[in-house]
Amino acid sequence: MKKKGFTIIELLTVITIITILVGILTPGIRKAKTTAMNLKQKAQLRAVGLGVELFAFENDNDYPDSAYSQLTTGSTITTGAHHLAEALLGRDGKGYDPESSNDAVFDETSALNPYDPAAGYYNRECPYVEPDDINMSQLAQVYGGVANTGNAYPGDFDDEGNITAADRIEAGVLTDVFRKRKVQQPLSGQVVKVGSPILYFKAKDSEYFRDPDGTIVTDYSQNVFNWEDNADIFALGHFMDNSKIHPYDDPAIFYAEDGDIINKNIRTDAISGDPVPYGRNSFLLLSAGSDGLYGTKDDVYNISRK
Repeated sequence: MKKKGFTIIELLTVITIITILVGILTPGIRKAKTTAMNLKQKAQLRAVGLGVELFAFENDNDYPDSAYSQLTTGSTITTGAHHLAEALLGRDGKGYDPESSNDAVFDETSALNPYDPAAGYYNRECPYVEPDDINMSQLAQVYGGVANTGNAYPGDFDDEGNITAADRIEAGVLTDVFRKRKVQQPLSGQVVKVGSPILYFKAKDSEYFRDPDGTIVTDYSQNVFNWEDNADIFALGHFMDNSKIHPYDDPAIFYAEDGDIINKNIRTDAISGDPVPYGRNSFLLLSAGSDGLYGTKDDVYNISRK
């Protein structure tokens, strides 16, 4: 009587075929997922960009300043990423206060702190993005504790980066959709995953990327986008592994004429003289992309030739 079932050779053949099919399909699935996430990130930046435009509309057509701030000697630095979050949501999700000095440490220690709950909300502008649509977290949360935030303003946390009842919520950052770290939301108390900070640079309409002889303008404040606005976040490394260094930690790469992702996509050489950016008089929003590193090919930003 003939036995029913598969032989070892037949089973191995089936397993081999399945393995080959998985090998063929996996890269396609991975690429489709990456494409979907990039589209989601672009949509997020469009929403953030619209919020910046609304802010300007209600503030004499002036975009939020992105210049790094350190009004108190020796204090931590409020970066462009902090300024973006404050302009769109305030420091507590209840809206921006025009009385703000735009320096988190200065306001926090000032007797006239506009974000002190006792000050009320009379001067507040409405949030320019929906708080439920985008995450705002403290830098200490994003980078896993105060010890990992370097010279950048970490937020009001204990040494482990945890929120305590006595802490005030001050100067967070908006984070992108490539979420890898679990944190407790300072506003809602919910545990969510966060990604890298969204960096913000306000463009200068009368400046340039490079000197006429092609050298980098080492006075970074004279460039269309000032590298120093977010240099203290570049210096932190990857938000999950600070041993991974951002290429943009080197200003020469940020301003490089050839090979640089930002300059290749946002500048135009059609005008004689120094190259100028598309979206001049505007602003740059930058997500580190899926690899979490600023200055690599998967970065996502709001300005493009396309």
